[in-house]
Amino acid sequence: MNSFDKVIWSEGMFLRPQHFQQQERYLERQLVARSQQADHYFWGFSELQLDTEGFAQGRVGLTRAKGIFKDGTSFVVDESTPSVSLAIPQAVSNELVGVAIPTRQASRQQVAFEEGEDLLARYAVTEQEIVDTTDTTLGAVNLQLGRLQIRLLLASQVDANYEFLPIARIKGRDSKNALVIDTAYIPPTLNFIEVKNNLLSFLVTAVDLLNEQVKRLSRRLSSSAIQNGSSSLTQMMMLSVINRYHAYFHHLLSSNYHHPEGFFCYLQMLLNEMAVFLSEQRAMEQFAHYDHDDLQASFAPLMGQLNAALNIVLDDPYEVIEFVDKGHGLRVAQLTDLNLIKQAEFILGVKADMPMDSLRKHFPAQAKFGPVERIRDLVHLQLPGVNVQSVEQIPPQLPYHSGYVYFAFQQSGDLWQQFARSGVLALHLAGEFPGLEMEFWAVRNKNR
Repeated sequence: MNSFDKVIWSEGMFLRPQHFQQQERYLERQLVARSQQADHYFWGFSELQLDTEGFAQGRVGLTRAKGIFKDGTSFVVDESTPSVSLAIPQAVSNELVGVAIPTRQASRQQVAFEEGEDLLARYAVTEQEIVDTTDTTLGAVNLQLGRLQIRLLLASQVDANYEFLPIARIKGRDSKNALVIDTAYIPPTLNFIEVKNNLLSFLVTAVDLLNEQVKRLSRRLSSSAIQNGSSSLTQMMMLSVINRYHAYFHHLLSSNYHHPEGFFCYLQMLLNEMAVFLSEQRAMEQFAHYDHDDLQASFAPLMGQLNAALNIVLDDPYEVIEFVDKGHGLRVAQLTDLNLIKQAEFILGVKADMPMDSLRKHFPAQAKFGPVERIRDLVHLQLPGVNVQSVEQIPPQLPYHSGYVYFAFQQSGDLWQQFARSGVLALHLAGEFPGLEMEFWAVRNKNR
């Protein structure tokens, strides 16, 4: 049974090694408890570099590593550390491999004085010359120090005697019998800016996507179509959201430390805010779960959703189409996108210096609409053109214009089909309509 109680020091007590060992256990437990309170996901790697040259020989090794085990033990693997590698059996496939140390148990031998003497001892004894830094003239003395016994194990080899942190997933062997490592796997990470695994690639991708969407929305907001009354408010709000997260993610790229949980939270917040513009539910249908031990499963769905959301080009809810005055009562409007014929409802707003009831009654009788190549015949032969009908309610996407009378086009018949092919609609207007103003819109309707 492990005991982490504090040693009671008193005058005249007979000191034994157990006193210092127990005090050390107590202080270590206090440090771990504080770390756990400060950051729930405190374990993982802040630096990790595999020895990729060993893959061809079927070995996994560490060049450099720095991190913290789940029991709070910190570790470092560098050029001063004995080689840390593992020969992988031929039959191993789809299995995790990682660094392991023996667990801390008060009732078990914690120190191995000879190499290989006790594989479950946490520390191997080494001798080093240590200088007295209070008075360096006294020279150095040899001290016995304990070096943490770090080894690599397969997940299937790990039991309750070991603390374990996976570093990679082995997929199997290739045609040359070299190890194949799962490049999508992400080990538990404390600082993905330094570890430089897929999380850093995700961050770079997010910044690039946000940057492209900022440019795209900025161009749309400065275009003439927007200035003439399209959905500038919606797109301005979306640009505000994207600008906010773009600045934050760009800051992460320039920093030297960031924990993946923070990145995960901000990604999910961004997607939830984007859902206001892109989802009928106006929110994410299901929130993702953060799993520090399975970062690939945590982040991959979010990155897929982010890529989809930021590659959507928002269509304006309507297009403003200008009737150009050609003289002699003839006006011509040209569509720049023939797809609007099938996707949109066409609304004409008319205003004149006359009673609205009179305008509503007389305008359809004196206005003749048709494809530009037929308008002359329609006028001279007094044939009916494309039918328009007065409407009391306009589509909610359109802005309100005081004093306007609205008409909807009947989008059927031979004349309309000719207009659909050419994209040019002509209007011949007889009679007098003093102070005439017209607005012509193609209102996108996703139900069409």
